[in-house]
Amino acid sequence: MPTSLRLSDDAFLFEVRYIGELTYAQRARAIEATQERLKDCWVKKVLIDFTAAWPATNPGGAPSEAAFRRALENATFTRGARIAYLGAPSDHDAEMREFAKKKGYVFRSFFERAHALEWLYGSER
Repeated sequence: MPTSLRLSDDAFLFEVRYIGELTYAQRARAIEATQERLKDCWVKKVLIDFTAAWPATNPGGAPSEAAFRRALENATFTRGARIAYLGAPSDHDAEMREFAKKKGYVFRSFFERAHALEWLYGSER
């Protein structure tokens, strides 16, 4: 499954876009790649787009889920960030609420890209 990572043209937003069948291992790799790109960066607006992805029939089991959770725990790019989840799985918010408190970021889930971008940029646009 491809994952698209890109910095916006204005260099204020980093976007992670999942495409196709999504496993825990793929999500862990995306977090690690995002961490590598943003670890020394001032970008604090992140859009994570699930709209072109769907849960894998075999998401990888406990070892893959554990790797995903470790990647979340080790990520530092989240500190002070605003993270918008677009089209996230229905059980996503409860889990992310725990990580948001622990890692020091704010998040919201959206169904519309325009609403997510409006929230991320706020009055900056």
